[in-house]
Amino acid sequence: MNASDWIDVGVGRALDRQRAESDSLKLLVTFVLAAATAMVGTSYQVRWSSGGIQLLDKLSMIAASLALLGVILVFILDSVDEVDVPEVLAQSKVAGETQAQLLARLRLAAITRRNDNEDVLLWMRRAVLAQGSLAAVSFGLAVVSLLRGA
Repeated sequence: MNASDWIDVGVGRALDRQRAESDSLKLLVTFVLAAATAMVGTSYQVRWSSGGIQLLDKLSMIAASLALLGVILVFILDSVDEVDVPEVLAQSKVAGETQAQLLARLRLAAITRRNDNEDVLLWMRRAVLAQGSLAAVSFGLAVVSLLRGA
């Protein structure tokens, strides 16, 4: 295997890893929100039947609502993408490039896309951290509310 083949394999693996990480982050925020809202719902149900909603219940609902916005943000931020090979081929054909030039153009496009995806993933990780924190606060407030009412 020569250096150019090694680069191609490495970039391909990096793009696959980035797509997998993006999908995992979206799955994580969805699960975390589900756990938090289940606890908030339980707290609301117990409080509703035992005399009314308390301040902690309202705060937990607000935090859960903000966590939902965090989930939406993570999904909006997900712009991890592969190289648009047909577009690169069309540009190469218009420019009248040789096979070697086309291969170089494809490699450059893959490396550029990999670097752009890293920036996207950085912002997604930050949004996941914020969303997870809000969901944890929501969950904790709901648990405290339930324990205070017991």
